[in-house]
Amino acid sequence: MEKYQHSQTEITKDKAIRDFTAYQKEMCSKESDLLAIPGYKKHVKELREEVEKQDLEIADLTEELQRIKTQLEGKDLAIATLQTENQKLEGRLGDAAKNEIFLSEELQRFKYGIVPGEDKPLGEQLQLFPTEPEPTPEPEPENTESPAAHEPEIIKPESTPETESNPEEIDFTGTIPRGELVKYINENFPDLDFKGHQIGACFNINLKTGKPKSSKLSTYESDYGFKYVGMIEGEHRFRLNSKP
Repeated sequence: MEKYQHSQTEITKDKAIRDFTAYQKEMCSKESDLLAIPGYKKHVKELREEVEKQDLEIADLTEELQRIKTQLEGKDLAIATLQTENQKLEGRLGDAAKNEIFLSEELQRFKYGIVPGEDKPLGEQLQLFPTEPEPTPEPEPENTESPAAHEPEIIKPESTPETESNPEEIDFTGTIPRGELVKYINENFPDLDFKGHQIGACFNINLKTGKPKSSKLSTYESDYGFKYVGMIEGEHRFRLNSKP
């Protein structure tokens, strides 16, 4: 049985070898027939060169596409970075504008005692420099006489410009508020550094004495060429180049 199987295997191998040999002969015959065609070898060579050329072009195009892709990714990253920096810059510019407005207002308060665009004085809280010291009231002597000898004296505060003026009685045409007056004085007397609270002290009443904290209003009028007109709508008004 084993000899039979071995014999069959040898027969199969021999047949395969014969079939392969026959196939080679057939292919060689066909190749010989093709080579016999005029210009066949040249045509095959040209085809191979064309294929190689196309392969090189495809490789070049692939490399160029990869380079363009890399550039586009770099540009996208640069654009995103610029947008982020632009947002930060806009935020900083907004903060700088707010700080500039704040500093400008503080400078106006420091120099003139007012905020730009406002004519009304801002009051006691903006007096950056102390006014003239208040006089210390002297103690009143003890009354040794009988109460009937003298009636108590009622001290009335002197009249001050704090009273609202009647616009029908006073001509306010051409008058200016305190802020513009301070600006006018500093422009015409640059070495003076006049402050808004110096005028304000002429109208602020000392509650202890019932008198203005400063009595220099008439001196200011004569020295700097203006005249106090009166108060209207809660603000003091002045006229420039008027005789007292």
